[in-house]
Amino acid sequence: MISTVSDFDEEIAWERTVLALSISLMPLSASGADLDLRTNNISISLSDSLGAGAVEEFRNSLLPLLFGSSWKILDLSLELALAMAGITPNRTRWLISEKSQHALNHSGTLPGFAQNDLWHAYGSLYVGTQLIRHALVHRRVHVDSQTRELTGFDGHGNALQSMTYDEQMAFCRFAQRTAQVIVEGLMRPRVESDLRSQIAVLHPHHGVSVQGPAVSRPPIRLIDNFPMNRQLDVPRLMNQAHTTFPGVTFVDILLHLPDGRTLVGELDSAPNHSVTIDIENLPGWLRFS
Repeated sequence: MISTVSDFDEEIAWERTVLALSISLMPLSASGADLDLRTNNISISLSDSLGAGAVEEFRNSLLPLLFGSSWKILDLSLELALAMAGITPNRTRWLISEKSQHALNHSGTLPGFAQNDLWHAYGSLYVGTQLIRHALVHRRVHVDSQTRELTGFDGHGNALQSMTYDEQMAFCRFAQRTAQVIVEGLMRPRVESDLRSQIAVLHPHHGVSVQGPAVSRPPIRLIDNFPMNRQLDVPRLMNQAHTTFPGVTFVDILLHLPDGRTLVGELDSAPNHSVTIDIENLPGWLRFS
C-alpha cells in the first residue's frame, strides 16, 4: 500500500514519464510571446516539429491506455491521502469500492491540497470514472475511430457514460498536475488554475461546481527596465498585457537592472496596486534570474 509521498512518487514514475512524453501540459512560464516595453516590440515565436502529426496520431491511438495510467495516479493519490489521514482499509489491502466511499466523503488529505471545491471534485471524479476504468481493465471499451470518444461497458454489456476526446485529455492532464502538487508538496497558484481548468472540462463525470476561470493560454512576458523610483505599477502593466494579448491570464515580468542583473517574476501573483521593490528584500513573486 502507498503510505508516503516517496512511495507514491516511486510507484507512479513510469506513468508520469509516459504521460509527459505523450500529453504535454500547458507551460507555466512564458516561452514565446513577449512585449518589450522599452521598444514596444512584440515578439511571438512559433515552434513546429516535423514529427508532430505522427506523435499526435500515435498518442491518440494510445489514449485509452493513457487514461488507465492517469486513473492509477488518481487511485494511488487517494490511497496516499487516506494513509496521511490515518485511515486504513478494513482488510490488508484497499478495495476500490472501499476507497470510493471515502472519496465520496472527501476523506483524506494531500500535500498542497485543501478541503475545498477542488478536493471535492477530485473525490467525485474518482467515483465517477471508476466504471470506465473497470471496463478498460476487466471488460471492454470502444473507441470511435473519428471522434476518439471512449465508451466502456458494464458487466451486463450496457454502455457506460462516454468520455469525449477533450475529457480524456483533461483527465490525463489533471492526473499529471495532481502528481506534481503531491511530489512538490505545494499548490502554486498557476498550477491550481490549470487544475481547475482541467477539472471544469470533466464536470460531466464529477458534477461538482468548481470555482475559477478557465485558463487555456500559456503565460506571456513583459520586458522592461527596472524603474529608477523602484515603483512598479502592477495594474498598468497588467492592463498593457491584456491589451496586447487579449484573454491572457498569466503574465511574467522581466526587469533589467542598471548593473546587468535581471529580475523575473509572476506579475499575476503581485498585489493589484503600485508596489515598491526593495531589491535587498524581494517579494515572493519576484526573484533574480
